Amino acid sequence: MVRLDEFISICIFVQSARNLYSSFDTTKQGKVTLDFNQFVYCTANCRI
Repeated sequence: MVRLDEFISICIFVQSARNLYSSFDTTKQGKVTLDFNQFVYCTANCRI
């Protein structure tokens, strides 16, 4: 069973990851190509 605070934390993380992904998906085709620096940026800026 997932507690409410864990569920909220997961929702915030998924929204943050989605927003970051969307910023790199400029053509809105559902795929991106990241270099290492962009990958590190994304992982560092996803809120947990």
